[in-house]
Amino acid sequence: MSTLRQPLITLFSRGAIGRGVGFFANLSLTHFLGPSLLGYFTIIVAAVQLLDTLGSLGGDYSLNYLLGRMRAPLENRRGRLLVNSLGQICFLSTVAYSAVLFVWLVFFGGLFPLSSFNSGRDLSILLFLLMVLFEGLASAPWDALLVSRRISEYSLRQGFFLPARISLAAIGAYYFGLNGALSGWVLVVLAQFFWLASCFPSFPFPLSCFCFSFSFDFRYIRLLWGRGSAFYITNLISAIVSFPLVLALASQHGYAEVGFLRIGQILQQLFAFFSVTLSPLLFLRLRSFSGLRQRVGGLSAPFRLLWMSLLFVLIVYFLFDRVLLLSFFGVAFLPALVPTRILLVTALLEALYQVLVQPFLASGKTSEYMLVQLASIFSSGLLGYFLLPSLGISGYLLSRVILALLPFSWYLFRFLISGSVAVTFIPVLSVTAVTLAFCLTQSLVGDSSWPNALWFHSFIWIFPLFLLLFLERKGFGEALSLVAGRDLPSS
Repeated sequence: MSTLRQPLITLFSRGAIGRGVGFFANLSLTHFLGPSLLGYFTIIVAAVQLLDTLGSLGGDYSLNYLLGRMRAPLENRRGRLLVNSLGQICFLSTVAYSAVLFVWLVFFGGLFPLSSFNSGRDLSILLFLLMVLFEGLASAPWDALLVSRRISEYSLRQGFFLPARISLAAIGAYYFGLNGALSGWVLVVLAQFFWLASCFPSFPFPLSCFCFSFSFDFRYIRLLWGRGSAFYITNLISAIVSFPLVLALASQHGYAEVGFLRIGQILQQLFAFFSVTLSPLLFLRLRSFSGLRQRVGGLSAPFRLLWMSLLFVLIVYFLFDRVLLLSFFGVAFLPALVPTRILLVTALLEALYQVLVQPFLASGKTSEYMLVQLASIFSSGLLGYFLLPSLGISGYLLSRVILALLPFSWYLFRFLISGSVAVTFIPVLSVTAVTLAFCLTQSLVGDSSWPNALWFHSFIWIFPLFLLLFLERKGFGEALSLVAGRDLPSS
């Protein structure tokens, strides 16, 4: 893992600053919009991110898989053609999605119903379409920077442009409400568009922001689609099943309920920071290994370290969550306490899963990935549609737990048997099972069912904390060695 150290330091340092700034900007945005308008904003941003994910048709995975072993892919003809083809896919799909969205929003009232907008609806639609368009056009250049190992520039995605979006959105919300927040976001994605163009000066502007040439080579487009189609199908079905659940929650129980979810999502972003930062570089690194067993063995030590760290953070948060929520967000968002707890449980599972699945994706096992994801999506969607009308936000949250738990459980099983490393994971797995069971029980039952004495509440969470430190004292010693600059053992 030594070859990953310097790129990781760059990504973690800039990403940590970006997440910190973004967190406090999110706090301001939350206070300026309030629960209901924050719910609208959350749905709009979720739709933009969803379409951005769908825009590459799975080609982003294909590009990293096919070029992951090249040192300088843009200096290679095949690499340039593959990057160019990804740019063309993103450009055409983004334009197509934008056209369909325009019809849906203008003629069918989608996302911005006339009954909910007394004024400013047309401006909201325009800003939303600009967000979708320019976020989609940025996908291919970001992937080109990553696959070219231009980590210093790539790190600005999380380290600068993400917090800048939220910061300008918060400033806009203070002066002009929801449309001000959307305007601030649009200003940043426009700046991102021009900056990405400057990263590829050898290509004619503005083609460099979405495709390096209009000369289509369908061989490479088919190659990208063939390798990445499993991801596109999975993401598309997930959108069809999951996103309507959020819309149903808003329409049946109010946009304030979605606003309360936003509080959990803000903390989820901080919680998932390590896995989001690690996964892209980790995939490229694992592509250089020769087989699945070697990839799993090379990942086992850092994965256990990540698991211990995230579990430690989760326990500490549950020790102080009520105080933190009141301090940062205020009494108006106290109903977000239970949703935030459950979302952080799912955040732990999702963050571990993002890293856990990398050896299998690096081995090209996309069909297995698609089947596991689809089974989880349909199970989660079925549960959500049955529970949402009666349980409201609790039904939605339970469906999210299932969506995170099923794929994590499957790939954890596959990971342990593929690398013969099950014994080393018994301590952290045991503490996780005990902690998550208690978290979910307390979250679903409510604090009123538990003793209110401070010493009892503290003891409950201090006990698994010390249990983790005791059982994983060797692992935390390895963490200190890593910080000191020494390599971890491979397994």
